[in-house]
Amino acid sequence: MEWLHAAPLRARELTTILTTKGLYYLYSASQHIVLSNGNDCHSIREFADDVGKLHKHLGSLYSEVLDVDEAERQGQLSHVRDVLILGGRVLAESQLSDRWELIRARATQETDNVNEGLEYFRKLAAIGATPATATSGARCADQD
Repeated sequence: MEWLHAAPLRARELTTILTTKGLYYLYSASQHIVLSNGNDCHSIREFADDVGKLHKHLGSLYSEVLDVDEAERQGQLSHVRDVLILGGRVLAESQLSDRWELIRARATQETDNVNEGLEYFRKLAAIGATPATATSGARCADQD
């Protein structure tokens, strides 16, 4: 079964978006992010270095850091979502506060909601294709 997952987790965890092709890691300087070693993250470069380590540890096919702050400045993204889509037919989403903390969760099979979730993934792919928001040097492929 194909599935897509966009997951800005709690502010104390690394924020990831998982797709069938790889992992996207969302970075925002305004959020409190804790790296995989338990230390606080102080820069996007430090975050990208940690992503490189996680890429190898998880055996991901593809990993990329997206700069959420820059995407918002450029009008590419208005908010971050925690979305899971299963088989293109079921959407599960955790509503998040402005600080990326969990408010509540919902699940639906309504086509409009699932399509809206798929559109969010299309936006993320476009952000990844934009040099300013796809952090230079923060892409890893399976041969890395």
